Amino acid sequence: MASRITHGPAIKAIRKALGIRQDALAQQVGISKSYLSRIENAVEVPELNATTKRLADRLGVPLDAITYPVPDAALLQESA
Repeated sequence: MASRITHGPAIKAIRKALGIRQDALAQQVGISKSYLSRIENAVEVPELNATTKRLADRLGVPLDAITYPVPDAALLQESA
């Protein structure tokens, strides 16, 4: 089974398209503006978690719109 990783540039693009300021979105989901900035710029790449779910909810998009699958290490070893 694959893990899901947050895709920060997608969050940034959706946020901007909706006209939501970065500080406002950060406050609404309970994280700092600097942490959201690091996510959006792919400095931080969190796995699927409660913050990712809150971001998707606030942006009005499904989780698939702001995350992508990453195969587990066991799956990678099987294919080698």
